[in-house]
Amino acid sequence: MVVKIETLSSGTEVAVKVLDLENEEVCNSDYLRAFVLQFVPKGSLENWMCREYCHLNLLIRVTIMLDVAMTIEYLHHGHNTLIVHCDLKLANVLLDEEMAAHVGDFGISKTLVVSKSMAYVETLALLVT
Repeated sequence: MVVKIETLSSGTEVAVKVLDLENEEVCNSDYLRAFVLQFVPKGSLENWMCREYCHLNLLIRVTIMLDVAMTIEYLHHGHNTLIVHCDLKLANVLLDEEMAAHVGDFGISKTLVVSKSMAYVETLALLVT
């Protein structure tokens, strides 16, 4: 996977992840597959928490917790299909330039499908990391 930081004409910085298409058994395609994601220059929460001198004050920590909680609440209740992240950890909480938290890596997420007669889980199978 190739990651490149680009600036759009609007001035917005984005991270572009390009999938490696060399393995034809996995992906037999003649076109490019890429994800364009918001660039999060402050990196992961794991990097911040594992530093010898972690400089996240109480207000920033509470704000990060609220950002993550609101994201999970949206995934669970924000639309008709319940989405379960399945891999929420410090490495998958990404911080933007204002230290706002964004949840990433939905690669093993599940959807809960509920009907009148049954409930079952489906894998989303997203390749975003």
